[in-house]
Amino acid sequence: MAGACTASATGTLSGQIGSTCFGTPSDPGDQNDTHQFTQGLYDPITRGDIYARVSYDLSPSTEIYATLNYGLSRTQNTPAQGNSSKNGMTTHCDNVYLLQSGLYPTSAACLAANPSNNISYGSDWANIPTDQQMFLMRTMRRFVVGGDGSFDLFGKSWTWDSYFQHGETDTSIKIYNMPLSGAPVVTVGTTTATNGQFSRFNLAQDAVLNSAGQIVCRNTVAQAFGCVPFNPFGGGTLTAGQIAYFDGQNVPGGTTIGPTAIQTQRQEAFSFNVNGSPIEDWAGPVAVALVTNIAKNIIASGPTPIRAALPLRPRPPSTSLAPIRSLTAA
Repeated sequence: MAGACTASATGTLSGQIGSTCFGTPSDPGDQNDTHQFTQGLYDPITRGDIYARVSYDLSPSTEIYATLNYGLSRTQNTPAQGNSSKNGMTTHCDNVYLLQSGLYPTSAACLAANPSNNISYGSDWANIPTDQQMFLMRTMRRFVVGGDGSFDLFGKSWTWDSYFQHGETDTSIKIYNMPLSGAPVVTVGTTTATNGQFSRFNLAQDAVLNSAGQIVCRNTVAQAFGCVPFNPFGGGTLTAGQIAYFDGQNVPGGTTIGPTAIQTQRQEAFSFNVNGSPIEDWAGPVAVALVTNIAKNIIASGPTPIRAALPLRPRPPSTSLAPIRSLTAA
């Protein structure tokens, strides 16, 4: 969009450039910070890894060892500049911001065009200056002890190797500046159900004039809990107080953490292998391998209890025990 291009109820454009709402080479509009793109391109990553190994020879043919591996990575991205696109909101003809937009000159004109008094709308919310931020932290710990060697049996040479491994990976997801737009459970009349119109994000947009001529949130319960109305139609930059109400921030700039989730993965694994050629045929030695692998995996994940709005639900740990034994000959 270029400039402040708008359309009236009859479709007449104002603020246009060359009879269109698109920018031109001489007036391209703000292409750098529109807050209208879904995702930012700035994705910093910090990562590191530590690996250590010690070994000891019990004999010229037998070794034991232990390894430690510790890794960490931290990534950050912007899943939504300003805010995510949202549709399906409903406003009414007495919404003070709707009347201020000039789309309808009066409430009566609005009702004449919308007899149901319900007007659906959506927006990219480019006037919300605070970007959502997602931080992911992954931490990996792996410990291994094992050994390998060779021995003689039945007049033949055999080799063996074995190890036990314990590994853990923690993944932490934290989202800042996410609007409180989830649909809460409310009771309207005799019906109790989830209703997105009662989220903080939507309640703040449903504004009317009170008896003193002040712009307030229509819902009186929301008023009592500090609802700060904002104009979804005007395109002006929102104030820190308006953003703080529906973003759940303590101070301007996005300091309060939003939805969080933690996932832990754990694995124990054991392996023992023996290889040799105990017999021979007309083609030469016959190789035999005895392989035993056992692995146990545990996964546990879920959001923090106070952030139930995140679409991740806690689940009990899942455990799998997978023994694998095989005898192969070649």
